[in-house]
Amino acid sequence: QQPQPHQAVPDEATELEQLDAELARLSADIRRLKELKARISDRRAAILRRRDRAEAAAGANAAPAPRPDEFDSADVFAWSAEAGQLLRDQFGLSEFRPLQLRAVNATMSGRDCLLVMPTGAGKSLCYQLPALLSRGLTLCVSPLVSLMEDQVMALDRIGVPAVQLSAGCAQSDTKRALDEAAAGRLKLLYATPERLAKSRRLMAGLEKLHSAGQLSRVAMDEVHCCSQWGHDFRPDYKFLGVLRRQFPGVPTIGLTATASDRVLADVRDMLGLSSDCLLLRGGFDRPNLLYRVLPKPADSMQAVAELIRGEFAGQSGIVYCCTQREAEQLTDHLRQRARLPAACYHASLDSRLRAAAHTDWVAGRVRVVVATVAFGMGIDKPDVRFVIHHTLSKSPETYYQESGRAGRDGQPAQCLLFYRLADVFRLSPIVFAERTGLAKLYEMLRYCTARDCRRRLLARHLEAEAEAPSSESMQPVVEPVACQAMCDWCRGPAPPAQPWDLAQLAQLMADLLAEAGGNKRLTAMKVADSLSSGRLGARTRSALPPGAPLRQAVEAGLAELLLRGYLTEDFHFTPFATVPYLAWGARRLGRGDLICPLPARDGDGAASSEASNGQPAAKKRRQRQAAIESIDLTADADDNDDQRDPDHDDDDFVYSSSPDRGKPFYRK
Repeated sequence: QQPQPHQAVPDEATELEQLDAELARLSADIRRLKELKARISDRRAAILRRRDRAEAAAGANAAPAPRPDEFDSADVFAWSAEAGQLLRDQFGLSEFRPLQLRAVNATMSGRDCLLVMPTGAGKSLCYQLPALLSRGLTLCVSPLVSLMEDQVMALDRIGVPAVQLSAGCAQSDTKRALDEAAAGRLKLLYATPERLAKSRRLMAGLEKLHSAGQLSRVAMDEVHCCSQWGHDFRPDYKFLGVLRRQFPGVPTIGLTATASDRVLADVRDMLGLSSDCLLLRGGFDRPNLLYRVLPKPADSMQAVAELIRGEFAGQSGIVYCCTQREAEQLTDHLRQRARLPAACYHASLDSRLRAAAHTDWVAGRVRVVVATVAFGMGIDKPDVRFVIHHTLSKSPETYYQESGRAGRDGQPAQCLLFYRLADVFRLSPIVFAERTGLAKLYEMLRYCTARDCRRRLLARHLEAEAEAPSSESMQPVVEPVACQAMCDWCRGPAPPAQPWDLAQLAQLMADLLAEAGGNKRLTAMKVADSLSSGRLGARTRSALPPGAPLRQAVEAGLAELLLRGYLTEDFHFTPFATVPYLAWGARRLGRGDLICPLPARDGDGAASSEASNGQPAAKKRRQRQAAIESIDLTADADDNDDQRDPDHDDDDFVYSSSPDRGKPFYRK
């Protein structure tokens, strides 16, 4: 007899109906409770906002908030004694640097604060010390993994519990960090904006800490990245505006080395900082840094190697490159041809290789890091004796930041930049879409070509960007710069400036561009080639004073006309590249408008695109003449490899130029 399928007895059927009904009621209750929780949370946040506004409105009847200068006191606050002891015992410092004490007291008092201090001035201490003074966790938002790794390594060395979370971290890492914070064992949590934006687990954990009163403050390093007016805008920073809404009552401290008043106002609005946010701004000058501009030779990689092997033998340093491909090629050259211990660092390398390069460099196992901008802001190795830029930076602010990684121990260090006019036109297609990209790139061109103190040129630009200090700034935006012969121009002796009227050369350029026109547009370098050779070269020679260096004068004139607005770049888009053609600008030539100093010959103190590489000058001129005469003076997208380079670190495209493409580029 076949067994009959089980049939529910009447009592079981009734019970199933009752259980289903109970589950439905529970689900409805859960939905109702979630909605109630959301309404209560919204109501609580609204009450807190009203209370804050009421307290601000009743300020006349309340005890006045400390004035900015009152934050300078080292003994009137409840935490003052402990702060001094931690400074000595934990951080090994005998006293605060300018602005540090004021920033520490401001954030400990619950005041929002924006801090603008020069590179190497100790911005990190302004939130790390308060983190140890406070109950709970300090959340530090940082744009670069290398910066977070550097900070966490430094804190680990002095026994401060800190953890970093980036986009590549596992969920278990996030859970472990939040558990440590809830238990009071973690004082600083570093996270990238991407991690905060994409990790619900992390944000939920931070909300729990906030509800329990265990979130002390939010620190935002390199806060200028929030603003589209800044020199290093990062879209992921837009998310950070939510933190003030999610964590009301938690003070924010934002830190940067370079930001104009426009950028700071944009930052304050975007982050929702309080109306009494304290702005602290220090000077820009780094008196221990020697600034130099060198002409970039044909074999620039060997020139870098000779500097490291000779002038900087046995010293620690950084070499910055424009693209990932350039960084890999230069690293390969230093290792294989120069036999120098060098590590490569860029955004497309595996995170473990980047961490190994950074760790080995800090430990002294590797002397030189060859890097893109990914090896970035906040790197704090004190004994860096040189920073070399193989290609000029995109802006004075970027150059100030990157060169400022030298000499953080206060001892003399050097900042060298290899300049070649052609590099300007490699960078212009990368930056022209940014709001102020071309203007800032041209300021770097001015820095490289002007007959003036390098330090003064940087200070003038940063001062103009910073505009006037607010009423709560500590001191003038930029202190008067006394170079004390700490740049190549002031070390001199400077060659005498021979006045030169550019008008005739400018007219030759205008005629050449007009004749080309249509589909036969010219790039800047092909204009320079044309005016330096053949029939046009003879006409150009007649426009120069006797004995003037032809090619140098043409490039110097082209740069000057570009800076003064007579020439402009016209960008042409192709499927493979953005090509910058040269065009005549809106400004018209006038008599006497174009008097400028004649460029000196190589070796006379002026940077040019032609550095001696050991060949006799006459032989070099003959070789260049033959090469120029063989060039087609028109350009199209296919003959402009520099502009087609996809490997700038702002892109995700990975290009390896190493012989062993599939192998890790960093090796111990």
